[in-house]
Amino acid sequence: MDEAEKSPHALAVEAGLSPRYVQDLLDGSKQSFSAAKAKQFADKHGYCTEWILYGTGPKKPDEATADVSEFLDFFRRRLSKQSQREVIDFMKYKAGSEKKDGA
Repeated sequence: MDEAEKSPHALAVEAGLSPRYVQDLLDGSKQSFSAAKAKQFADKHGYCTEWILYGTGPKKPDEATADVSEFLDFFRRRLSKQSQREVIDFMKYKAGSEKKDGA
């Protein structure tokens, strides 16, 4: 049985949330998860917290890993050593400029 087939009560119990809290989310009485409860639910059910809270980023952690793996494959196999060095230098530059902007 997957999440789509489970009752709100069953989902709540499995995630360690109160059934009332889940029902309030489903009927619109409560508009959003708290960050702590979203993390609790995401960890229990294998979702990314960012996706639960904001609907952005990968839905499941394995989707994020696939994106990173695809990037690393491109980086290692398709870019020349010189291009790899240029990308790394740019990333270091960006990281340094973001630190200065945030300080």
